[in-house]
Amino acid sequence: MSTDLNATVPVPNAAAGDPPVPLPDPGTVTGEENYEQVAIDALALLAKLPPIIPHWQPYHPQLAKAIRGTRNVPQEFITSVKAEVDGRAPLQSFNTFSSTRAAAVPRYSAAIALIAKKLQELLKSALFSDAYFSATTNNEALVTYGITKQVGRVVTGTDAVAAAANMGEALGRKRPKSRAKEVPPPAPAPQSPQQ
Repeated sequence: MSTDLNATVPVPNAAAGDPPVPLPDPGTVTGEENYEQVAIDALALLAKLPPIIPHWQPYHPQLAKAIRGTRNVPQEFITSVKAEVDGRAPLQSFNTFSSTRAAAVPRYSAAIALIAKKLQELLKSALFSDAYFSATTNNEALVTYGITKQVGRVVTGTDAVAAAANMGEALGRKRPKSRAKEVPPPAPAPQSPQQ
């Protein structure tokens, strides 16, 4: 088991000629980091986003159900309705369709798509940052456990055996049970009836 945390790892499903990805340095931990303050600052920054986005609506499950049926209306239909309403005063008197909003929808959707894409990237990277930061410690722990087990096997009179046993118990990984089926004992031979 390698202890080099700055090694490279193969990427699953990568093309045959693709180089391995170098593992980034997770950064030094001093113990003085104030992660709680980082969260507070980041959340305050994110809270500034909704007010600057026009027509922002917080997600609401009932409203999401209510608008579900309107999501598949084709753009050609909207363009047709807009053209008819704009060209016919009697239809405008219904006051049921906003041509101004209809004209703005494609631009609004394109702008929101850019924001949503960036937010998805940030979400994915935030979750990955947590996973990678944790994995670094997890890997260090597994390496230490492996070395401790090896030392316990070759060096007598050390505390390594007890330490490895404690670590192994906490890890909770047990050897898989053998999948070989037990052979049932042979059935007793039938006895002939005695007369």
